Amino acid sequence: MFKDYRVEIKWAIYYSIFLLIWFVTEKIFGLHDERIALQQNVSFFLLIPTVAFYVLEMVNKRKQFYSGRMTYFQGFISGIIYTVCIMILTPLVQFICYFIISPGYFKNLVDYSVSTGVYNNVQAAQQFTFGNFLFINEVFIMLTGVVFAAFIPLFLLSANNDNK
Repeated sequence: MFKDYRVEIKWAIYYSIFLLIWFVTEKIFGLHDERIALQQNVSFFLLIPTVAFYVLEMVNKRKQFYSGRMTYFQGFISGIIYTVCIMILTPLVQFICYFIISPGYFKNLVDYSVSTGVYNNVQAAQQFTFGNFLFINEVFIMLTGVVFAAFIPLFLLSANNDNK
């Protein structure tokens, strides 16, 4: 069974490694401490490589499994499976990010949000937890993954493809 999904699993692993590298880069450039105010804006640009990973995954799936001709439905299903694989790996990736790479991240977010008046100490401590971030990330991955899975195959269809 997993053999049919090896492309999606492979690309989810690649994407997870990319996310770890991205997080390390943010940490190196101070986006988890002295430049934490910029982190949310910089993280927005993560959508660009995320779309690229979806495209690469689907192109790879089309080539390896569908002899270069993939229907819209095949691309959509592949994108959904890829999304599920990313969601499965996300807790491990997030754990590594927040407890190994940048263990002070949540404290810094609490301090920053209190210093800017966004939250008081209690509200900030309740807001910025691993559980909340994991939940938010999983929901975001699911929603964006469905959107990407729905739209990207439209751009990958071959002109000679029977895509009914």
